[in-house]
Amino acid sequence: MRPITDEEREALDNIAHGVDAGSVHPWVHERVAYDMDEHVLWLLNEDSATGSEAHDTKTAPLLAERLEEWDEEDADLWCDSAAKGMILYYQQQGLHARKAYKQGVNSPSERVRWFNRLTKIVIDPNTCPLAAEQIPALEYVITPSGDITETLPKVDDDTLDAAGYAASVWIRQGL
Repeated sequence: MRPITDEEREALDNIAHGVDAGSVHPWVHERVAYDMDEHVLWLLNEDSATGSEAHDTKTAPLLAERLEEWDEEDADLWCDSAAKGMILYYQQQGLHARKAYKQGVNSPSERVRWFNRLTKIVIDPNTCPLAAEQIPALEYVITPSGDITETLPKVDDDTLDAAGYAASVWIRQGL
């Protein structure tokens, strides 16, 4: 975990966006980049909101503004497939919202395996504060007998889900 320099940001080209729906738990948008040669995932920017601030009518303009800021208006937003209403609303607002499937090769367990195969994950704590808090704190579930499982707890995983949705295109291609 460290700040990502402007020079590093400019050198990254495989940029993707993931959105995890939420209201009680945080709604999260993660902007990530993937260095396929080095197998490094870069968490570049994030937005998060809870409660009424996480409503589609508030998050759609925020996403449109952020994509314009990065000159990425045509970027696909890989969204939680369970959030059909959010995806439809985003599409109606002109955003390129798409379903990030949670089955098969992009199931939660496969996403975690993909993350584990990475050389490293670089999280900029200044621009991704929630990811900097959540991701390092995630630990596999341990059984009462002390065995470590391949299961992550389903709490405080919002940024991991959003980053996983963004990475789903690379995960599905086996990159």
